[in-house]
Amino acid sequence: MFLLKYLEVKEDEKEVLNIDFIGDREVDERLIFSTLILGENGTGKSFLLKTIVDIFIYISKAQIYKRKPKFKYTKFCVKYSIDGNEYCVKKESGRDIFCWKNDTEIVLDEIELPKKVLAVSFMVNDKFRFVKPGEDIGSIYKYLGVRKSTNSTYTSSVMQNVFYSVVHMMKNHTITELEKVLSVLHFDSKVEISFKSEKCNNESKMKKSSCIRKCSIDCSNPDYGKIEEVLEELEQAISSLDDKEKNKCNIAFYKKGRCIQFEDCSSGEKHMIFAFTGVLSSIEPKSVVLIDEPEISLHPEWQIQYVSLLKKIFKKYDGCHFILASHSHYLVSDLESSTSSIISFRKSEIDANPIVEVLPYETYAWSAENIIYNVFGLRTARNYYFESDLRELLTIVQDIEENTNKIEDAKKLVEKLRKFVYNSEDPLHVVIEQSAEILEKCTHED
Repeated sequence: MFLLKYLEVKEDEKEVLNIDFIGDREVDERLIFSTLILGENGTGKSFLLKTIVDIFIYISKAQIYKRKPKFKYTKFCVKYSIDGNEYCVKKESGRDIFCWKNDTEIVLDEIELPKKVLAVSFMVNDKFRFVKPGEDIGSIYKYLGVRKSTNSTYTSSVMQNVFYSVVHMMKNHTITELEKVLSVLHFDSKVEISFKSEKCNNESKMKKSSCIRKCSIDCSNPDYGKIEEVLEELEQAISSLDDKEKNKCNIAFYKKGRCIQFEDCSSGEKHMIFAFTGVLSSIEPKSVVLIDEPEISLHPEWQIQYVSLLKKIFKKYDGCHFILASHSHYLVSDLESSTSSIISFRKSEIDANPIVEVLPYETYAWSAENIIYNVFGLRTARNYYFESDLRELLTIVQDIEENTNKIEDAKKLVEKLRKFVYNSEDPLHVVIEQSAEILEKCTHED
């Protein structure tokens, strides 16, 4: 298993980042581990993900080249484990690099790295490193965002990425993994790819309809013999197409037997398909996957289920560490402490560095309002009205003898407030049930 445990970055002696990803929790290293980074805008969540990418690219390049690569900051220290071995890599001032394995100093070449560092984003302005054509950064890193260059994106690039991710899964005989993604979206297991056949370049008078080659695949029971034939034809076609024609490669899905072109999917469906097919086409065991703002365009129900869906879809890739940066309180409610950690980023009044805290308490099955208040420290409109009703109930109960004429009103408040208590661990549960007991006792006495 790969597990990122600690990261520190300094500019000279000034601290830029100091992150403990795990805290003091026990971790089952046989399972997928997820870390959720929460915080408001401008606290540095995306910067952290970018820095993780930059550090592992730096180490992988340093192993290859005699001349050490450049890094933005003067110092860093990263600690992680792979298959039970503890690794530590420190970059000091200048380009000196020091490495340890299980507290024993080793040379840089002996350092084991995660198999893949995958950067996932559905934002047009993500901060991840974009790899330019011909740029040599080794094979460890892959950008899985929507940008087509360092500062631009195109609508067609999303569909293209999905198309080639699915084709890659066809080549690797992992297309069955796509069925898990489709089932989450309530799609059928059938996928259809289409592309312009090579023969159209030589037979210009042919009808357009006869130029398009289509292939339908049942992800639950793929015919790999048929797939190999299609892939061979596809490779021949792509080699003869210019960039504009390559953009015409298409992919469609099915819902209750009805064909739905990818471009006609909802923005949330596009996001889920784009993100999960991208990772499925690239992931290997012992990888680190960085996902920036996974909640974009997703319905609250999908946000609540996101982490458990992620672990279900990538179950066969146990030993990976997924690190997600988010504003969504819904994602918190789906975490389990045994396989997850939550890191809170808050703005500091002293300097530009965030106040970072590994949250020590269990959040599984918390209500969204509980999370908003305890994790984000916010009051919502619903909480305001909830507090008003609660205050009225407590006022009646505290002086019950003077408010016997309001007992029925108080009972109605109890029933109303019970709807907003989602589990027995909520402190409000105790308050409301004690109030109910007092009201019930008072009723029997009358």
